[in-house]
Amino acid sequence: MGVFNFMDDGSIPGGAVLKLSDGRKRSMSLWVEFITASGYLSARKIRARFHSLIGQAIQKSAYRHIVRMLGHTTEVKLCIHDKYILQITPAFRCNGLWPRSASHWPINHNELNIELTNTPSNRIKWPSNQLINEVKYEGFCLLSQESVYTKDKQASAEGDAWLLDFYHAEERLLLNHTIRRQCFSILKTLADRHLTGVNNKEINFKDPKSTSSTASTSSSTMNMMNSVIQEYDIKTLVLHECEKHPNDDDWTQYTLGDRINSILLQLISCLQHRRCPHYFLPNLDIFRGYSTLGMDITAKQAWRLLRELITCPQALEYL
Repeated sequence: MGVFNFMDDGSIPGGAVLKLSDGRKRSMSLWVEFITASGYLSARKIRARFHSLIGQAIQKSAYRHIVRMLGHTTEVKLCIHDKYILQITPAFRCNGLWPRSASHWPINHNELNIELTNTPSNRIKWPSNQLINEVKYEGFCLLSQESVYTKDKQASAEGDAWLLDFYHAEERLLLNHTIRRQCFSILKTLADRHLTGVNNKEINFKDPKSTSSTASTSSSTMNMMNSVIQEYDIKTLVLHECEKHPNDDDWTQYTLGDRINSILLQLISCLQHRRCPHYFLPNLDIFRGYSTLGMDITAKQAWRLLRELITCPQALEYL
């Protein structure tokens, strides 16, 4: 099938390229239709071919009356029952590898143990050396997904780049940390219910009609589709907070409220500065391409939510 070199020089934010390296001619590879003249395996070409195959399969399917492909995108996005959106992306799983662009991680981990002189180094629980090794062994995925950084460069070599994805590594970091995952879950729910990015009328948080679970459930899918802030943004901010507060003593039932408030403050700051760095790739801005108006509205909504959490001890019971 061919052997490819993984090339990650940081020239494409959040991306990398795969180049044929087994010494054979391009025409001898089973990937020939997806390889460029320069010998790169093109994510763009694979994405286009996959899009075509799925489109043909749906047309011939007995379920074509309930499943349709969304247009105006090179990604394979299926709308099911006009209610659910499913995105399917071709990818390579890269276990046991760690990209050079993320080689700095974890940032100043050794220095952190030395600098916290008032805290014994054996209390630095996150990430432990064992966890670091496990995370790096999890590796990453290469997605054929279009990036906001290469969106307007599809005619150039950058359009052939693959997107780095650290889902498994991120999940490993939060695995078996009950309070950290609980914090993530609470923030996801709060964001879904209250950080819509839509300039609605002022919400009365204590009015059961405006925050009922029924209303929240029925609108949750639509909120996540249309809102500025996505689940991944929340996860990224939680991971940054974990790095700022590595001690398990900072992640208990008694300090959970402090962590939630701190993350909301960081979210507001990122929205106001129009930038939020990727956890593993700090040069990658995960807010790039977001609506300026949407970020302004979301920042105001986050301020109102934070004020409610700070001024009312029982706020989480009705939010």
